Amino acid sequence: MPDGRDSSHYNVLGIGKDASLSQITAAYRTAVLKHHPDRSNAAKSSPEEFLRAQQAYEVLRNDSLRKVYDRQLDQRRVLGHIAPSDIIRREDLQQLGGDDVMTYSCRCGGSYIVDLADMQLYTEFLLPCDTCSQYVCLDTSQEEPSNG
Repeated sequence: MPDGRDSSHYNVLGIGKDASLSQITAAYRTAVLKHHPDRSNAAKSSPEEFLRAQQAYEVLRNDSLRKVYDRQLDQRRVLGHIAPSDIIRREDLQQLGGDDVMTYSCRCGGSYIVDLADMQLYTEFLLPCDTCSQYVCLDTSQEEPSNG
């Protein structure tokens, strides 16, 4: 999934976002031959590059993982252009009845709504208000310090 590096899985394999499975596989094979620790020149390649190519392939060859990954890339691009009005944690959310939906109240009176399934997929993403143009950043990676 997206990490702090500037390279996406697509960049690691040298392919476009619209690459087919056969293009992904061919690019992966090329990257493995280029970066494999037993086959590459140590001065030109590192074990990290080989592992990044493996990780990229594992995500991009699986259609459902690729869709999630693409959504995360899109979220990161949006995060770079939208300043959230607040950063909230899971503990700030309230459950909506018996549904698998959590909400957070906006100062306009509207709500930020998130599906519990999405919270399992992401550690950080933007939530739009259902009434106004504000966004909050939900950071599910933060944990409350334990007392004790």
